[in-house]
Amino acid sequence: MTTSELDSIVEAILKTNDAPTDDQRHEIATRLGELENDFQRIAGQAFSSDLISKKDLLPDAGACGRLVQRYRLALSCLRSLPDEIWARIFEEGLSTWWLGNHEYLQVLEQPPDIDLPDIFDSTPLPMQIRNLEPKLRVYLSRSGATPLSVNFKTSQEVWNDSDARSLVESNLLSLLVAQCHRWQSAELCLPVDIFNTVLHPIKGNIHLLRTLQLTAINPSTSHSQVNTPGYQVDCFKDAPRLRDVILRTGLRDLKIRVDLPWPQLETFDASSVGPDSFCEDLIGGEPIQLRALDLNYHGPGPALAFGPSVTLTKLERLTLYANQQSLSLFTLFELITLPALSKLTIRGEFSPLERLASSLCKKVLDFIKRSKCSLQHLSLEFPLDTRQEAIYHILSLSPDLEYLEVPHLDSEGLRRLVLAPDRAESSNSSASRPNILPKLKILKLCWYGDFDSPETDPPYFPLNATGTVDASTLKDLVYSRTEALYALDGDLSGEFRPLEEVDLRRYDARKLESDWNKATDINAEKTSDVLAQEIEENLNHIHYYGWTHPDERELQDEDRANPDVHKELDRQIRQMESIDLESYPDTLVLARRNIPHYLEEIRTMNAGRIPGDDIFNFRGRVGKLSDKWKPFILRDARKSPYSWRYTANVAAHLTCHTPTETHADQEEDEDERVWARIISYHS
Repeated sequence: MTTSELDSIVEAILKTNDAPTDDQRHEIATRLGELENDFQRIAGQAFSSDLISKKDLLPDAGACGRLVQRYRLALSCLRSLPDEIWARIFEEGLSTWWLGNHEYLQVLEQPPDIDLPDIFDSTPLPMQIRNLEPKLRVYLSRSGATPLSVNFKTSQEVWNDSDARSLVESNLLSLLVAQCHRWQSAELCLPVDIFNTVLHPIKGNIHLLRTLQLTAINPSTSHSQVNTPGYQVDCFKDAPRLRDVILRTGLRDLKIRVDLPWPQLETFDASSVGPDSFCEDLIGGEPIQLRALDLNYHGPGPALAFGPSVTLTKLERLTLYANQQSLSLFTLFELITLPALSKLTIRGEFSPLERLASSLCKKVLDFIKRSKCSLQHLSLEFPLDTRQEAIYHILSLSPDLEYLEVPHLDSEGLRRLVLAPDRAESSNSSASRPNILPKLKILKLCWYGDFDSPETDPPYFPLNATGTVDASTLKDLVYSRTEALYALDGDLSGEFRPLEEVDLRRYDARKLESDWNKATDINAEKTSDVLAQEIEENLNHIHYYGWTHPDERELQDEDRANPDVHKELDRQIRQMESIDLESYPDTLVLARRNIPHYLEEIRTMNAGRIPGDDIFNFRGRVGKLSDKWKPFILRDARKSPYSWRYTANVAAHLTCHTPTETHADQEEDEDERVWARIISYHS
């Protein structure tokens, strides 16, 4: 067999992905040995794939090396695998297809843990879609009858190019549509009109489909219809196993309707910027199996008509998002009854002064009364005046609530969350207010602004605006839900759960720290606040040099090589090395400001990141500082039932520690767990 004939056989094997015959394998192996010897003679070293990309490689060696690669591929043992094995390899189905992204096409990414870098080309190629058809055919044929997970995404640019659009429709989508009976999950990003044209043949043939994610983009140029009021997609209506659906639409001017088998869906997640009928169809479709519902309206809200309430007995999680345009979404609370609801999340960007917004709490209260549900998680993530009595009525109807996220609570609001266990014994007294949220574990507050201030313009509060919290009342709240509960008798403690976390966002952390110390009778003059501030400034300086990416540093290379910079860093570390924490009673202030975290980060930086480190050993010295200060910080951490963490002076996080009995042989392990928590970073 001549060399040219053998080269042709190798090319055919690589193109079809067929296994060579025994005779061909013998001929290819013999020729491969000759090529490897030629490469070593020309290049002066044995063949390696890494050598092919070297610029200084001789042209003859490069050409010979590429032939070695192709002959090795032809002999790959993977080509002799039976189809049953290939079916297992491709069990994950089709990987991501992204057309039109930076004008290249990612052809095929292999399933996890399967490394086939050359058999199916995984390198970015110019957009030559014709070359993809045979690869896709091979892929689909090799995968046998295995169920497919199809992830097909295109950008708008593909559909604006008539040639690319035609090739995608006829060469790629048609092949996938022909295999729709194997679709187990599908994630499709396509023009809205394609669903009713190219994808129409899948209607009634997607019997295995369980998970569906649709992203509808603007119609393709060839299928655009003049004065089209909207589109109705019905090709997914007959899918007997469909359970989970995610819909995303970016159509601001066209109304879209997607017909789905609503009664069998278990989760539904829709996000829209334009008019659609998702919410109306959902209510009318009676999705009795639905367990989770997530509706996000960033444009016009749904046109919900009042009517009899629909009861969804299995729905446990409800998440709604609305902005100033889509407040009509909250009419949903008047149309549904959810007796099994345990997690309710409401997000939004709108003024609390709007009529529909100001009545939202009343709608939610009536909804909870009607549903008779027992919430465990409640998040109200939008500007809201929490002085409304309806809010506390909602909380009183949620005795099992463990997670609460609300906007700012004033002193009276915090006071109403203070537990008084003795109220449980004197609940017959009309003068005593009942305990609210006896099982609360996590409390999150966020400052959105002062609604009473004439300068406030909700919902667009300045991002750098911070509020203040009544630290004294907050301390009473935390104490009543931690230390006071720890001291309870066993019989009474069963009715309550201790608080675990308090998270405050957009609050002045420095003022909170000062006020908290005063409320807990800590003498501000004896705290380590000034010391912590100096250490924090020094570490931030070192951290800046070490962690800022070289391409993003404001300093030029000559500045980083400046010996004056090295000396300044050395002076700052020597200043910290001279500190004796034994004389400070409140070393936890270091943990509150993430100083142990920064010490550990600097200790573990790669060599060369900090200027002058090779001379002054900055990383090693900072590591020794961490080891030196660790016993004192742990000493104070053991004594404190709480630990605060501050982030950029605009957020604070409180962790409450439940006391546990620790045996002597467990103390070291417990200290390591506490230290791991201290050196972690809370954002």
